[in-house]
Amino acid sequence: MNLPPGTRQRSLTAHEDRRGWLFEAFRAEWEPDVAGAQVNVSSSAPGVLRGSHVHGRHTDYFVLASGAATVGLKDLRRASPAFGRTWLVGLDAQRPEALIVPAGVLHGL
Repeated sequence: MNLPPGTRQRSLTAHEDRRGWLFEAFRAEWEPDVAGAQVNVSSSAPGVLRGSHVHGRHTDYFVLASGAATVGLKDLRRASPAFGRTWLVGLDAQRPEALIVPAGVLHGL
């Protein structure tokens, strides 16, 4: 999928057995430009929009542990060739992946 410059999707590998599953969500060497200064975990009811917002200086790294979500993106970086464009990205915990959203890209899920 074509995304705003600097926005990436990274497939994650789930290891499953009779006890459940585990996947490694983040490694510093995968994303050397993403500093792990903060981790947030949330749960949302179906149909809820989690605040559209934009960060001026940091990158967000989204991973779903359960369910599915649609993430809306809009490139607000005036110097970007994609300035003003919008995207919808589907995430599903059944297909583990991370969505990396750089500073200057509006996002809500």
